[in-house]
Amino acid sequence: SKSIKQGMKDGRFMKVKNSYKINVDWTKKQKAAAKAKEAAKKKVEKQRQKDFDQAKQQKKVEAEKEKKKADEEKKRKENVITPEERAEAARKKKRKEEAEARKKYIEQQLRKRRLPIEDTKLHREDKEWGVKPPEDVTKRPALPHTLTCLIPPHLRENIPKKYRGSAANASASG
Repeated sequence: SKSIKQGMKDGRFMKVKNSYKINVDWTKKQKAAAKAKEAAKKKVEKQRQKDFDQAKQQKKVEAEKEKKKADEEKKRKENVITPEERAEAARKKKRKEEAEARKKYIEQQLRKRRLPIEDTKLHREDKEWGVKPPEDVTKRPALPHTLTCLIPPHLRENIPKKYRGSAANASASG
C-alpha cells in the first residue's frame, strides 16, 4: 500500500473507480526515454565507427605515401647504380633463376625415379644431384671396388690403380 501511494505521487499509477491501474502517460514517457537512450547509444556508436573509418583511411593514405616515397628512393638509387653494378645484379639474378630451375628439375627427376634401378646409374645420379643416401645406409661401397669383387680374378686387367691390392683380389668364388 505504501508503494501504491508512492506510485500515485510519482504518476505511475492512477485510480480508476476502486482500483489502481498503470498510468498510460507514464508508460509512454518511459518508452520515449528508452528510445532516446537507445538513439543516443546508436549515435555514439555511429560516430565511433565513422572516426574509426577515417583513421583507417588516413593510415591507408599514409601507407601509400610511404610506399611512393620508397619507390622513388629505389628509383633514385637505381639511377645512381653504375652499368657494371647493374650487369652484376642481372648476372646474379640469372644465376639464381638457373639454380632454382636446376633444383626444380632435380626434384622432378627424383620423384620420377623408379627403383630398383642399376646401381651405377643410381650412384652417378646421386653424386651429380647431391642426393644424400638414406639414413639406414651408413656408407656405400666404392663402385669400382664392388665391381672388381664380382669379376673373376683372371679377367681383372683394367682395375683402377687405387683399387689394386688384397681387397681387390679377394673373391668369394676363388
